[in-house]
Amino acid sequence: LRNLDTQTIENHSKVPVTEANRRRIYRERNFQNSFDATARRRVVDDLTQIINALHRYHERHGHFPTANTQGKDGKSGPPHSWRVDLLPLLGYQDLYDQYRFDESWDSEHNASLLAKMPDIYRSPLDKPDSVNTSYFGVVSDDLSKRAAQLQQVREPSRGEFELDESAFIGDQGDAASQHGYEQYTPEATVFWRQRGAAFIDMLDGTSNCIAVIEAKRNVPWTKPEEIEYSADQPLPKFGGWFEEGMHAAFADGTVKFLSHFNDDETFRTLLTISDGQPATPLLVRRLRVHGAIAISGDEPEIATGPGMYQVPGGPRLRILTDQKPIFTEADLAEVASGVDPSGADIVFMSLTLKAAKRFLAATTELSERNPSGYLAILLDGKVVAVPKVHAPIGDSLTITGNFDAKALADQIQAAMNELGAGSVPLSAIIEVGDNRSRR
Repeated sequence: LRNLDTQTIENHSKVPVTEANRRRIYRERNFQNSFDATARRRVVDDLTQIINALHRYHERHGHFPTANTQGKDGKSGPPHSWRVDLLPLLGYQDLYDQYRFDESWDSEHNASLLAKMPDIYRSPLDKPDSVNTSYFGVVSDDLSKRAAQLQQVREPSRGEFELDESAFIGDQGDAASQHGYEQYTPEATVFWRQRGAAFIDMLDGTSNCIAVIEAKRNVPWTKPEEIEYSADQPLPKFGGWFEEGMHAAFADGTVKFLSHFNDDETFRTLLTISDGQPATPLLVRRLRVHGAIAISGDEPEIATGPGMYQVPGGPRLRILTDQKPIFTEADLAEVASGVDPSGADIVFMSLTLKAAKRFLAATTELSERNPSGYLAILLDGKVVAVPKVHAPIGDSLTITGNFDAKALADQIQAAMNELGAGSVPLSAIIEVGDNRSRR
């Protein structure tokens, strides 16, 4: 906090120089860090509690709630959000009892409850007094051309738009009486407009079905408004709080940080519950190693921005964050701290065979840019080292720099442990000889 000097305070909206304002600006600066580790942990915790509450709802009712429930009994009355239905399951029975289900969500009385919004529905990066939720269900009417085409693929003997009981999810009546559901199985989402999905409906497997997803929208938490999805329409915009991606709670209870590098088809596959096309999404990792290129002095117009890094006493680098990372903690076989023959502290990372091939190809290309080719090693969005690439590097990387080597290795190991990977003792010491990788 002491590093926030008077000039900084004065330049920040011309606010008075007080300790409270110093702390506020400090928080805002942290919030501007798109990969704030504390904020990420909070989001994961919040979404975990939300999906667990949805599971308890399923235990009681046999399915997830509808996105917008009609009245308290679910049959008649003004619609309200599923977030209201979850209040008792999240420990907010008193707030639930205060909600008037025979009135609209924005009636004078119900509007007065907006300020009592549970923190669990608010992004930690949002203003503390915001009444907007950051977590949404995705709703599909799903009588789209793509859905019908997928149904035809599953049962090619039927006509393109011929109705069939198996094309609808519901357990009452024949196909004709169920026509009001307007739900084709292949493109249905966890939150249907008419009824929430049951686990038995999720033919793709619960680990492949997004239940709740993070998005930055101006939607009060009790408002019956979710994110609309149709296979025939452009993919909705998700995320907005973190630069690298967005968090999503899956129907199996896991929470994943989905990368913006996923293509539309991957998102569509994860949003639907039974299209028969499971996908493996790209996830945002804590450790990310990117290529970086030194910017010459005659390119000042592009030498600023979040993808830029000034090497102390060296060049300004453009980190290639618009490309997929060369490797992450998921690609490591082991990590350890140690000392090199000169006595300098180092961090040693050994890669899996598949990642090593990718690393060799990337560093070969970067070495051909000598002297402008670098690696940028980021942990939780912060640059910890920027070694220059003099020659292609194979299956391991050794770095040194102005950091606590053991602490850095411990953090990388912790990231590996979160994936169930890595088993090298944190206290392991690596003596690096003549065969060590170039830095």
